[in-house]
Amino acid sequence: MDKEIDDLVRQLNTKIVYDNSLDKVAHNIILFNIIVVNDSYTLFEQQKAILHELGHTALHRNDYKSYKEAFSLHSAMEHEANEYMVRKVLDKYICETELEPRQVNRIQFIESCDLDPNFEDMVQSLLIEYQI
Repeated sequence: MDKEIDDLVRQLNTKIVYDNSLDKVAHNIILFNIIVVNDSYTLFEQQKAILHELGHTALHRNDYKSYKEAFSLHSAMEHEANEYMVRKVLDKYICETELEPRQVNRIQFIESCDLDPNFEDMVQSLLIEYQI
């Protein structure tokens, strides 16, 4: 996934910097196109967090002020960034396992990728979308 992330970072003109003092896996400073990553987490946790933050960059770059204005906007933007990340992880999983979307067991996928179980409905929706 590193090459894919590198490609997305270039396409979105974003810079990744590392700081172990960060109190979470990653943080997006969208105004400056910088994603700060705590590299004390596993590489896969970092990649998922970077993909989530790249989702914010790709989808919300022009609406970053709205993120803090209302809980409903914040919540919707977090959902969209999570879906962006899950979609990228699912794409890689399907490619690596050589499964068709209809063959993917969403629970196994979530567990093998250490995703939040609350993403089950999102994964199911994506799998249905992939089959259309």
